[in-house]
Amino acid sequence: MPARTVADALAEALKRHGVTDIFGQSLPSALFLATPKVGIRQVAYRTENAAGAMADGFARVSGRVGVVAAQNGPAATLLVPPLAEALKASIPILALVQEVPIANRDRNAFQEYDHHALFAPCTKWVRTLDDPGRVDDYLDMALAVACSGRPGPVALLVPRDVLNLPAEQPTSRHGDLGHFPLDRTRPTDTAINAAADLIAAARHPLLIAGGGVHVSGAADAIAALQERASLPVGTTTMGKGAVDELHPLSLGIVSNYMGRTSAAHYLKDTVADADVIVFVGTRTNENGTDAWRVFPTDASVIHVDVDAAEIGRNYEAAVRLVGDAHATCEALLVALEDRDLAGRAQARPAVEARIAEARALHKAAVDELVCSDDIPIRPERVAAELDTALAGREAIVVADASYSTIWMGNYLRARRAGQRFLSPRGLAGLGWGVPLALGAKVARPESAVVALVGDGGFGHVWSELETAVREQLPIVIVLLDNGILGFQKHVELVQFGAHTSAVDFAPVDHAAIARACGAEAVTVEDPNQLAPVLAKALDSGLTWLVEVRCSPDARPPITAWDSAS
Repeated sequence: MPARTVADALAEALKRHGVTDIFGQSLPSALFLATPKVGIRQVAYRTENAAGAMADGFARVSGRVGVVAAQNGPAATLLVPPLAEALKASIPILALVQEVPIANRDRNAFQEYDHHALFAPCTKWVRTLDDPGRVDDYLDMALAVACSGRPGPVALLVPRDVLNLPAEQPTSRHGDLGHFPLDRTRPTDTAINAAADLIAAARHPLLIAGGGVHVSGAADAIAALQERASLPVGTTTMGKGAVDELHPLSLGIVSNYMGRTSAAHYLKDTVADADVIVFVGTRTNENGTDAWRVFPTDASVIHVDVDAAEIGRNYEAAVRLVGDAHATCEALLVALEDRDLAGRAQARPAVEARIAEARALHKAAVDELVCSDDIPIRPERVAAELDTALAGREAIVVADASYSTIWMGNYLRARRAGQRFLSPRGLAGLGWGVPLALGAKVARPESAVVALVGDGGFGHVWSELETAVREQLPIVIVLLDNGILGFQKHVELVQFGAHTSAVDFAPVDHAAIARACGAEAVTVEDPNQLAPVLAKALDSGLTWLVEVRCSPDARPPITAWDSAS
């Protein structure tokens, strides 16, 4: 074996780009034997699909590219779902995939597969590192693509034999391309001024902050816009936390779950009255717009997005602001200094009063649910107890797709701009909650990390409990165990008046599974046990599973279901 190999050079290049952790099992072995020499930690997962979600969670919280490694063939195929989620959600991930030796290529070598074709639809860029002299070239290209423009995943294939070849002399490069946004572009002054004029003249403006606000780190700029222009601000699900939801001008989540018991239900008229809508970092997708029905079609739209193709996709933009969300909002703040905002200031008390009234109506509508002593336990009570337990803590909350996301969105509150609530809303795949939480914990070990998941999603990733214990990543998993695939069962009942046989589960002792993996666990059947159990778990510094026996009949406030209930 040469003194310095391509694997060594790759490890050094990763270190240069600020990589501190790689989510990987044994392969590529040469790489994982080299990375400890430069201080890069290997976080060993149990399944590749969960590992991709861990890299995703790490990137969302850290502002740096998440790195995952896997073997060729079946392991590589399991990376497709999390890479597809990251592509849709604009999260940069570098997938390092071992490839068969060059001499064995196209000979039906063991676990050989066309990885270029496999990854092309779910990444921004796929290349193979064949030349030992181009390690830095290819890694720099990969990270530049992943972290620039609209961020997203990339895949670099590394043949097994190439990793063991002698490397070139150490590079003289010093650049770090592993952070995002890599380049903060902003629109022209003409476009900025046009947007500022519209906002200043608006009678009923509204700003909607999407997930791109967090990708850009623009929460502080959004909060400043809210204050300066007296703007009511709502968020998408991925944008939750972009503003303090207790602020008198905050609406909460505007989406397809604005039904009768939702936090924003009584603000639907406020949304409908908007004459100017500022979209920031949102795809204006189906769920985020309640099937494109929640926003008025006659409003003037200002759309801020780093991806020009998203602007005007579903709502024609009067002003297109193509650029980084933070840089663009900062430019808007400067432009608004030269505008007369007296009208906006005069309108503010009435807007605040309208929002306060809506909050009071919502509180009255849900008091019985969040204080319910029913057994099985109402999930609204669980989420409300969790919200209370997290108040005053430095915490990151992660929810699985499906119902868990909706309970989190409605019953947990962002208490400061920039607080993180993670959910897989790119493709909304089930089972990503726990691994997203593990990735977040790697990125921010000093924060409490809580995963709110259902038993359907948790069934995908039981094995990663062992990862949490072994890797000393103490997260608290709050498991809403209702014994069914809730969303699927209820949507079938709403649409067809019947449900398929796949939606009901056999009883599972999830707490026993957790204890078998070395985690702490408890099953809660009495709602009055929730507060002390959650406090104990959060204070412990250990991995906990809090399994809560929940009502299978509880339905979150999905707007389309109001007429069916």
